[in-house]
Amino acid sequence: MYDFIGDAFDLYWDGDDNYELNEKRKRTLDLVFYMLNRSQEIFVWKGLPDTIPAHNLETLLQTCGSACITEVTEVPEGRGESGLYAFYGGLGGILNAYYEPTIYTVANPYLEFNEQLEIGKDCIRARNDKYGVGLMPMFTKYGAMLNENEISMNMLAICYRIDNLISADNDRSFESAKQYLDDIISGQFGVISSDEFFDGIRNDKTTGSAKSIKDLIEYEQYIKASWYNEIGLNSNYNMKRERIVASESEMNDDALIPLVDNMLEWRLKLRDDMKEMYGDKYDLDGLDCKLNPIWDLDRIYKGMIPEEEVEEEPEEMEELENEEVEETETETETEPTDDNEPEDISERLEEVEEKLEELVKEVTDNEES
Repeated sequence: MYDFIGDAFDLYWDGDDNYELNEKRKRTLDLVFYMLNRSQEIFVWKGLPDTIPAHNLETLLQTCGSACITEVTEVPEGRGESGLYAFYGGLGGILNAYYEPTIYTVANPYLEFNEQLEIGKDCIRARNDKYGVGLMPMFTKYGAMLNENEISMNMLAICYRIDNLISADNDRSFESAKQYLDDIISGQFGVISSDEFFDGIRNDKTTGSAKSIKDLIEYEQYIKASWYNEIGLNSNYNMKRERIVASESEMNDDALIPLVDNMLEWRLKLRDDMKEMYGDKYDLDGLDCKLNPIWDLDRIYKGMIPEEEVEEEPEEMEELENEEVEETETETETEPTDDNEPEDISERLEEVEEKLEELVKEVTDNEES
């Protein structure tokens, strides 16, 4: 069986079994492709013609900045079917009133389609963004920065292996030192036969900065977070080594929106232009483009609006309040009401007067006797 994985694996190793991290163009291109795999998931197309696969359309828009949407009526036998296609081409022609190109030149050998098309009449100029820049300039920049930092970390990691430098004054001491190190590397005990070994070599202690590796790791996280933020993915790069509050972790939410929102706007314009120019001939009623839920801008907008916090009372306070309510209810039940008082106050006064008269009479009788 042919070893496809092994052959692909060997592409990244040189003859000395070293990973080709220093192949900057190759490594940077790999990083760009990995990010393009992520950015392909930003938009979800529905209702596109079978002749325009969504991933091919997005590849043209994101890498070239624009694409030509036009109709191909004659297709060589066995090479597909007639219909709408998305092509890569060159912009030119006389500039319009706003100094924008008016001609799209397309040359597609497979379909044998070679035409100069007038934009807005014979074709549609689909843009990735307002200026048709695409994502490659930004992706190449971040990929190159990340690759340079990875090379620095790799070099520093190798230097960490060198704790001591051994230098020899003669060939015999050199061979002895080499044999000693080979024995240690192979897992055997190194043996020193005489003092001549110590007399012929010199051991120098190397010094390095313990902070360097931390700085490079933080720089890598900063590059990755900035790259993700550019395509609308929230990745925090706060350099604080302590805990961070929610407002700090969400402080870059507003920076995630503009580019993705701009790209969505021009894809919706492409949808409308396709329906207007080709809707009568092709079924484009269901054509639409939406954001992947991961890039849901409505969710980001909503998250930027602070919610009112409701303070919850402790359980002990709730218990005390409940007890106070119960005591109040009990007191209310035992307190006299207006219904318990005599209806006629004059009757009470008469009773009091009668008792006073009886007391006065008793006192008078006692004095006479």
